[in-house]
Amino acid sequence: MADNPSFCPATLNLIDAPVTGGAEGASAGTLTMLLGIDEQQLALHTQLLASFTKQAIRMGPSGAGYVTKLAQLHLNYLVAQGIGEALMMGAKADLDLSTLHHVLQNSCAQSYVVDRYIPKVLDGSYDQSFALGLACKDMRLITELGEHLEIEMPLGSKVYQSYKDATQRFGEKAPHLSVLKLIEEQSDKQLRA
Repeated sequence: MADNPSFCPATLNLIDAPVTGGAEGASAGTLTMLLGIDEQQLALHTQLLASFTKQAIRMGPSGAGYVTKLAQLHLNYLVAQGIGEALMMGAKADLDLSTLHHVLQNSCAQSYVVDRYIPKVLDGSYDQSFALGLACKDMRLITELGEHLEIEMPLGSKVYQSYKDATQRFGEKAPHLSVLKLIEEQSDKQLRA
C-alpha cells in the first residue's frame, strides 16, 4: 500500500455492517444490515447494499452497527435463557409444553425467540443452525461492551456465565440452545413436547 501513490489513508472510511435475520434470512435473502456509516458514504453505497440485503439501516457513524448487533443479540440470549426457565416451570407443573408454547406465542411473551427456539428445545435438537461456542463469544463481547460503556449488566453477566458453563460442559460445537440443557440437568427433567 505504501508503494501505491494513489493510496491516501486520509480518504479511508470505516464502515461496519453486521447482519441480522438468522440462517433462514440468509437463505431467503431477507437479512437486515445494521450500518455504522457516515451519511455521505451511505449515499454512495445505497444501490450496492440494495443488491444483497432486504434492508440496510443506518444506525449512526462507524461502530454503531456493531453496537446495535450486540444489543440485539443481548436481548436474544436473555430471552433464550428465559424460555428455558419458563418451559421448566411448565414441565415441573405437568403442563403440556406444546400448549404452553402456543400460549406464549399468543401473549405478551411472543417473540422471534419464542416462535423459533421453543420448537427446537421441545424436539431435542437445540437448534443446529448456530454453535454454542459462537453464542458464548457473543455474550463475552456483549459484557465487554457493557464494561467499556460502564453499564451494570447483572442479567448479561448471569447469562454469560451460563453460556460459559454450557460451553465447558457440552463443547463449542454443540447447538447454541444446549445452554438450556443446564436447566434440564439442574432440574432433573428434560424439556420435551
